[in-house]
Amino acid sequence: MWQVDNKTPFATLGYFVRDRDGFEHWVVALRATFNIRDDGLVALSETQEPVHIAPAYADDEAKELLAESDIAPFKPKVDLTVSGAAVAVNQALFRELPISLTAGNFEKQAVAFGPRWLKRKGGTAEWSFETREQTIAVPLSWSMALGGADAFGGDKAHPLNPIGKGWSTNYDDAPTDAVLELAQIEDPAHPFDLKRLPSPVGFGAIQPAWQPRIDHAGTYDGEWERRRAPLLPIDFSEHFHQAAPPDQILDIRGGEPVAVVGLHPDGPYSFMLPQIIFEAVTRMGMRRDSHRLRLIGVHIEATKKRLSMIWNGNLPCSDDMSVDGSMVMFRQMAGVRLR
Repeated sequence: MWQVDNKTPFATLGYFVRDRDGFEHWVVALRATFNIRDDGLVALSETQEPVHIAPAYADDEAKELLAESDIAPFKPKVDLTVSGAAVAVNQALFRELPISLTAGNFEKQAVAFGPRWLKRKGGTAEWSFETREQTIAVPLSWSMALGGADAFGGDKAHPLNPIGKGWSTNYDDAPTDAVLELAQIEDPAHPFDLKRLPSPVGFGAIQPAWQPRIDHAGTYDGEWERRRAPLLPIDFSEHFHQAAPPDQILDIRGGEPVAVVGLHPDGPYSFMLPQIIFEAVTRMGMRRDSHRLRLIGVHIEATKKRLSMIWNGNLPCSDDMSVDGSMVMFRQMAGVRLR
């Protein structure tokens, strides 16, 4: 019971979830892991990563989210996320390095810096950049982006990135000998400016309690407690499930060209996202229901040249019919080297 008969080389899992109104759904999740080749195609990874039931974090205190659960059938679009580090060709030291990602019509640019500081000129309202140091790599972590606590404005955390660094809303109250460690990843079109606060720039997953995800969580008030609890609020949006930065929530299906710059010691590289169609046949009592899985996530481990893609398919369950399990198979696959 509740088994998935997997006819693919990838990892699969069957699971039950409830929607916003409390109705139960049977979900088939599939995670495919590939190695990115130099010829622009991808190859099956010898080790297929299992389906993630729970979120994965970068640290023991769960301050930074690496990946959300792969069980997210109500996610409206595809999350594109990237991990790794900004590195120059041949791992040369750098003070400043352009990085970029394109996927189909989507393009994103950023700049990575070596350690840098802003220092107040004692007794004046002026600030100066300290000498930028060279570095060999800058992790694609939200801790390297603008954010964290307001350095001179009461320690209030940045709502878009509570774990970053290098900002304040009140530089006038800074100590006369203040030194502020600046963000090491920023948007080249909106560099650091004392008079204007740019938004954090990142490529990885966003925590549920951070903006803008938390804005989609709905209203948990007395009215909700009286009329709706324990169900999700009536104003809950399925966009809450989207964990990628807003500009990386895309309508992609596979087959799109991808280009990566500044994130691998061999230099820029490009490849095609595999185009794969999966079908699941689910047994519910005497009934057989055939449905296609839908792409919900793409993750690029840029410095390792590894790609993961996640598909979900779901069927609503009825009280008078139990789920016996599903069979998952290929219907089409292009852009993948099997050997």
